[in-house]
Amino acid sequence: MPGRIRRFRALDVGYWNIVKRVGNLPSKEIYDTMLRLFILITLLGCFAAGVTAQSGAAASPDDAVKNALKTGDRIPEFALRDALGKSVSSRDLTDGTNLVLVFYRGAWCPFCNKYLRQLQQNVTRINGLGGRLVAISAEEPETQILTARKNDLNYTVLSDPGLKVASMFGLVYRVPERTAERYRSNGLDLAAVNGTLLAELPIAATYVIRRDGTIAYAFLDGDYTKRAAPEILLAELEKIK
Repeated sequence: MPGRIRRFRALDVGYWNIVKRVGNLPSKEIYDTMLRLFILITLLGCFAAGVTAQSGAAASPDDAVKNALKTGDRIPEFALRDALGKSVSSRDLTDGTNLVLVFYRGAWCPFCNKYLRQLQQNVTRINGLGGRLVAISAEEPETQILTARKNDLNYTVLSDPGLKVASMFGLVYRVPERTAERYRSNGLDLAAVNGTLLAELPIAATYVIRRDGTIAYAFLDGDYTKRAAPEILLAELEKIK
């Protein structure tokens, strides 16, 4: 950053010498003000570009669908806390069992709550086919406890602060500012709730994962109102049990 400032100052001196020779151009005071404004705008642009690059989020839900891990891919290794604050690793989740892994937006999303309850109604059948059901969101463990109680869940719910694991799966996209502002006007600051620099969310995603960590089935949709039907998940578990 200091190097950029020095280059701007060198440009300033050289250009102002030309200005003095040519004449009929803005005064030195006006020019200095314009230069400072130019530098500020440039630095802010660099900062914004850096934030965007660091987030690694897709530009839209459809782009996230294209980038996400799919059937045949191997899931990354990770460790997250459950509702009681206990660390649970991806190896723990696939140790001797197939896995149904669901990424949801949060307890504030009515479509997510409906789907979590729908899965709860099928958890016995999932377990009977040698599967284990796990749901992940960015919310803190304390909120996860409330989510589990609210929806009468008796399967594992994990906390993914900053959407780090969701990003490892390629599921995260940047929420348009107009949409983010609408959420904020209703009391929901997505960046604050999810622990991200920008307003970001995961797309609707449900995976069936083999014991060896490879993905047997992937449901990915940019429309958050659409979810994988439990019957399909059960059929996929039947194939690999």
